Amino acid sequence: MRSVNLKIRGVYRVRIGAMSTRIIVLLCVGIPFTLICMSMALALILPAIQQARDAAIRTQAKNRLKMIGLAMHNYHDVYDTFPPSAVVAITYKMPTVPVAESTKAADAKIPVTPVTSTTVSKVELDPNQFSSFDEYVVASEALNPSPKMRNPFAEPLNFRSTSHGEIQTPQHGWMTALLPYIERIDLYQKVDYNQPWTALANQPAFNSEVKEYLHPGILRADSSTNRIGQFGASHYAGNSQLLKSNSKSRMHDISDGMSNTIMAGDVNNAFQAWGSPDNVRDPAAGIGRTPTQFGGHHKEFAHFLMCDGSVRLVTSRTSPEIMEYLADPRDGRQLSEF
Repeated sequence: MRSVNLKIRGVYRVRIGAMSTRIIVLLCVGIPFTLICMSMALALILPAIQQARDAAIRTQAKNRLKMIGLAMHNYHDVYDTFPPSAVVAITYKMPTVPVAESTKAADAKIPVTPVTSTTVSKVELDPNQFSSFDEYVVASEALNPSPKMRNPFAEPLNFRSTSHGEIQTPQHGWMTALLPYIERIDLYQKVDYNQPWTALANQPAFNSEVKEYLHPGILRADSSTNRIGQFGASHYAGNSQLLKSNSKSRMHDISDGMSNTIMAGDVNNAFQAWGSPDNVRDPAAGIGRTPTQFGGHHKEFAHFLMCDGSVRLVTSRTSPEIMEYLADPRDGRQLSEF
């Protein structure tokens, strides 16, 4: 490049050709260097942004479990018990009475009336007349005495007959009982408690999405998890060793201590509808991604709501023995750290 000298006030100041060369060199070196610096800055900033987002999601999920815990305690303050995991209606099928042989009946001169198998219907009560599920269950049991209830979640909770002639029909789940305490009295009042939660009359209520029962991280990863078929979903489940069907679980019954007993926790698969009477799992099954386990948005840990209302972050490396202790409210084991 030709160099041109400019004379300014008698002094040769600038060489245009040399200046142009320097600019080109600076551009060739400076632009790549700037891009490298920007890439390094982004590499440092993006993980920090992601961590901040994850922390915000964990905080929001933790707060939703705390809201469920507060609702549980408010329910207990009013009714002196936690809600049952499920309200299950009981009817009975009377056994067939064999007809005596006609000759024996004639000899005994006792009139014989054939008795066929019949179903004795339960005396129906209007649940809306009662202030809680528990009062409804107590009144129903008084009019329709039954043998001691088994845990209905030991087998599928569908319409079924037992060896004692019982027919159990699931009605409503524990999350329905909490609706007034999470400011969803509008849904609570839409439920017809004379019919199961799956009845056509109850679909407007149970088809609704309840954001308090949804995990923000799971919802962000897959927005379709807000529904189970036509029903609103839940990303949380109760502790099946604490919450049982047609039962009363009181604070003073938790002998291991409120802070040592799990009430509910995150689930990450096989979601149930929030109205389902089957929305419980056993924490003793561990933390993972199987349909029977609790599990968080991240596979390494899950949030658990304890009976005292606190929320703990429990890792998947926690031993099964510890999880069993935390699940059973009356095993006599009290843990200081886990």
